[in-house]
Parts: sequence; C-alpha cells; structure tokens
Amino acid sequence: MRRRRLVVVLVAVPIVLIAAWTVAWFVLASMMRGEIDNAIARFEADGGEVSLGALDVGGYPFSLAAEADDVTIRQPTGVIVAIGGLTGRAVVWAPNDVALMLSDGLIVTVPTAPRLPPSVITAARGAGAVDARLAGGFDAVQVSLFDVTVEPGRSPATHIDRIDATVAQPDPAGPLAVTAEAHGVELPEVPLVGFSDTVERVAADLILSGPLPPAAYAPMVAAWRDAGGELQVERAELVWGPLSARADGVLTLDRDLQPEGRLTARVQGFDSVVTALEEAGLVGGNQSVLVRLGLGMFAMQPDEDGVPTLVQPLRIADRRVAIGPFALPGRLPYIRWPDPPAAVVF
Repeated sequence: MRRRRLVVVLVAVPIVLIAAWTVAWFVLASMMRGEIDNAIARFEADGGEVSLGALDVGGYPFSLAAEADDVTIRQPTGVIVAIGGLTGRAVVWAPNDVALMLSDGLIVTVPTAPRLPPSVITAARGAGAVDARLAGGFDAVQVSLFDVTVEPGRSPATHIDRIDATVAQPDPAGPLAVTAEAHGVELPEVPLVGFSDTVERVAADLILSGPLPPAAYAPMVAAWRDAGGELQVERAELVWGPLSARADGVLTLDRDLQPEGRLTARVQGFDSVVTALEEAGLVGGNQSVLVRLGLGMFAMQPDEDGVPTLVQPLRIADRRVAIGPFALPGRLPYIRWPDPPAAVVF
C-alpha cells in the first residue's frame, strides 16, 4: 500500500508542476500580448499609426516569443518604418530581456524638404535586444543592421556593411546615451584622390542632457534647447585609409535649431589629405607648402605610438565647419524639424 501511494505521489507531483507551469506560461503570454496592444494604443494616441499582420505568441515551455509579419509604423513626424518580419523573444524567468530579430528586411522612409523625394534607408536583416522596464519604456535598446543602403533624396546612394547602435536611459528622468558605429561605408563619390571609396569606420558616443522632448517637433526641440539641453560628444571618430580623426566636445542648437559648438579634433594622417588635395589640383606650389608649414606649426602631439597628431579646435557655426584657422568648404545640410500636428499638446 505504501509503495502504491509513493508511486501515486511521484506521478502526481510532476503532473501538478507541469500544469502549474503551463497555467503560468499562458498567463505571461496573455500579459505579453496585452502589453503589445497597450504599447500600440499609446503610440496611436500620440498621433502615430501601427499596422501588422497576424500576431503570434508562442515559445512554450521555457520562452515567450511574439512574431509579426508586415509591420508598418507611421510616426506623426512622417517617418515610416516597414519591417518584413519581426520577432521578440525572452526566457520566462527574465521577461524584461528581449532579443529581437528582423528576418525579412527593414525600410525607413524619412521626409525631407517640401517637393523633394524622401530619404530611404533599407537593411537586408537585423538583430537587437531590449532591456525593458516592467512599468513601460526601456533601460536600453541595441540594434545591429546588415547590408544597409542609404538613399538621401536625390543624392547618390551609400552602402554600409553594418551599423551597430545602442540607446540607453537607465533613469527615465536622466540623460539619454547614444552609441553608434558604422563599418564599411562605401561612398558613391570619392572626394579625395588616392583614397579608397570605402570608409573603414565612423563612430560616435553621444549624451543628450537636459529635459528631453517627448518628440522631435520644432517647438519641443526649441524648448529643450532653451532649458539648457545640449549634446555632449564623448567621441566622434573617422577611420579612412591613412586618415584617422577623433573629436570630442559639446554641441547646442542656434536660433534656427541648427548645430553649433566647439570641439577638439585630433587628426592623424593629415599629410595624406594635403597630398590628395595636391593631386586633385585644389592646392599646389607655394600654397601646398604653406598649408603643410601651417599645419606643422599648430599643436602637434605624438600619440602613445609616437605618431604625429594634429590637435586643433573644431568650430561649428552657421552650418559651417572650421578646423583651427582653416574653414572647410561648403555648409552642413539644413535640419528641418517638423511642426507638431494640431492634436499634439505640449
């Protein structure tokens, strides 16, 4: 009799545990679906639109996975994000750590100036992760995109092998940290003779401080600037053949909401740039000699490997860039901040 009872207990306990686990999993799956629906509702209440194919929730028994096809997100600013297939997956005991997979391409359409074609960014595939908060929002979001093509309106397209980006805000009321890095940037046109058409790496570490605006509308961005908002450039880096440049400093917005500020630039391989300008016929003769002497007279410091490094202030004002006493030709693109729709109150 005792042996029979023991057998019953040994059989019943696993059945009860499996049943309890199954109920708990379905409760969590229902909560996940509800959170997705609530997030979409909040986004649409702010003027956005979301459309998606059938939403499937699965992953039983040890994970929670939500999968949707043909996801389209329309922001009030006019930006449209279209994702062929999106999957989010988390293990049951860590539901806030969500792994993302973009399995069937990504298309981002960004409106530009009136009567001009929009800028379009496409990626063949992508992956990422979200460190979400139970109360909504996130502590950090990381995304990697592969085989990226950027078509800026009427300008030639640029291909990028890979883009890695992380946005972190551990304190909902604190600064926003952004880290981005692009590898293998193929330029449609090479501005310097003798340089490759591929930039090895472009990277930046940025911190947005001040009371962050809820959206990138012109009045909200202006209010952020007026409240002391600024962009701290911890690192802006360019590696292109023999040229290596790095800058850090602080940027703000001027009265037209265009970037302005002062940074410190550290450049290695500047002599190769002068040589390229000579070969392009942009400088020559006594002019190139003066340029080389002028650069050589300014703050030159060897790095840890003894390589000469040009250290110069980099100033941005009125959409113009100057390094030391030399003003670069041309102007930066004009940033057009959209006006808020009538329904948005701030």
